[in-house]
Amino acid sequence: MALGYDSTHPLDHDALRTVHAVAVGRYLDNPAGHADDWKATGKAEDDGYGTAGFGRWYIWETTATRALDGYDAGVRDGQRARTVMRALGVPASVPAIATCDSGVAGSRTIAYGRGFRAAAGVIGIYGSAGVIDAWHADGLIGARYGWQTNAHGWDSPRRTSPHASMHQLLPVTLLHLGNIDPNDIDDDCPLIHWPASHPHPTPSTTEELSMSDIKTITDGLAKISRQLEDVKAGLGKAGRAVVLRDPRDHKAWIITDEGRWHVPDRATLNLLIWIGQVAAVDKIPLADPATLDKVPVLQAPPSAG
Repeated sequence: MALGYDSTHPLDHDALRTVHAVAVGRYLDNPAGHADDWKATGKAEDDGYGTAGFGRWYIWETTATRALDGYDAGVRDGQRARTVMRALGVPASVPAIATCDSGVAGSRTIAYGRGFRAAAGVIGIYGSAGVIDAWHADGLIGARYGWQTNAHGWDSPRRTSPHASMHQLLPVTLLHLGNIDPNDIDDDCPLIHWPASHPHPTPSTTEELSMSDIKTITDGLAKISRQLEDVKAGLGKAGRAVVLRDPRDHKAWIITDEGRWHVPDRATLNLLIWIGQVAAVDKIPLADPATLDKVPVLQAPPSAG
């Protein structure tokens, strides 16, 4: 299992390696024009990910409830999606991923899916477990061509589709990077277009990522999203905060003009360093306890209990 990130905007390759990404999900341009076309990827961007060794998956989206618009709408969208993918140089064997970004019954989306498949060929679907399972039962997608949303409340009871090979986690927001949705990706996920030179990229770490590692990284990302706006306000003229470790309990703290914020883990610190919010350090220096105690706590570490 590995991590991939879907995004509404291009992502820096070094940033992707920092957050252990092996693949990127990007949106397809709508040749007919659409208000969300600012999200779309281009050939230079897509080629760049491949050259850098990242896999890609391709997302077709117009509106959250487009999958309710019937067969003809599916045909139009499937034609447009595949046209754009051909222009990007993507093989026909790579799925165009349709989206159902709402908690509707899977049966209500089948007509659209049939049209989308008729026009686009190999396809996948982003949506709830119910939508994924309905598309698989109708023969629209292969056994593991589902990408399950993080909105598990759309399925009652909450469950995971056996036909999903990619699972969206809770979204995070990083200063200077924007919105990023992390995803658990199965090692043999058929939704991904892997570059020929790197058919199965591995995370930039010497250890295989466990579920615990993934949770640590995503929890750290979520905490960054809450902390960075406050850190930004407290950076002062120096422009970057410093990080110190309390010798009494070994907790790391970001020190700014306004106070101190707890750094939950090394992955979080690495991201803060990469985006320039914290000065780079090989080893976190120890703080003087008496001095540290005088700095107001603005973001306390979680309780051990």
